[in-house]
Amino acid sequence: MKYVKKPLEVEAIQFTGTNESLKEIEDFAKENCTSAEFQGGKVIGLSIRTLEINLYASIGDFVVKDIDGNFSLLSPRVFEKIYDLLN
Repeated sequence: MKYVKKPLEVEAIQFTGTNESLKEIEDFAKENCTSAEFQGGKVIGLSIRTLEINLYASIGDFVVKDIDGNFSLLSPRVFEKIYDLLN
């Protein structure tokens, strides 16, 4: 048998590595954004708590929140294959 994924609306934000994107993600993920890694004064990664584990977001990754409020991380390549922008 084959199945197709039902349409599902999610919220997402791309981590760009700027301090502005870090603030946006901290506001978006709230307590699920657990720590940030800096190098030379720039944010190079951050940790996002999911249901099972903490995931490490690299620059370019999308932080995705589903309808139940659960978080996941997707690379730009995978994100763009799955989702289209609604606005």
